[in-house]
Amino acid sequence: MSFDWGEYLRLAKSLARTSNEAELRSSISRAYYAVFNTARRIIVNKGLGYLPTWSHKDHKKVPEIFEKYLKAVEISEGLKRLRNYRNKADYDDVFPNLIKTA
Repeated sequence: MSFDWGEYLRLAKSLARTSNEAELRSSISRAYYAVFNTARRIIVNKGLGYLPTWSHKDHKKVPEIFEKYLKAVEISEGLKRLRNYRNKADYDDVFPNLIKTA
């Protein structure tokens, strides 16, 4: 049975309702992975010839495919923006506007 990535989004929303920095950062990370993995599954199921590498390369390739082949620029840009937030949440010591972003 496939994992329901929507569960990550529900978890992200729950974590975002706090003022705890670790939970807010985790919220952003879970939201990104919910969206990214759902998007990845969509393009695999569309049979566009994309096979995940299960590496960092997929995080660049998935938005590219949405933009180039599916003409879904808004989805592509949203994925890129969420990944940027996720990187900040996971790696930056200081995250300005964390509560608003979460």
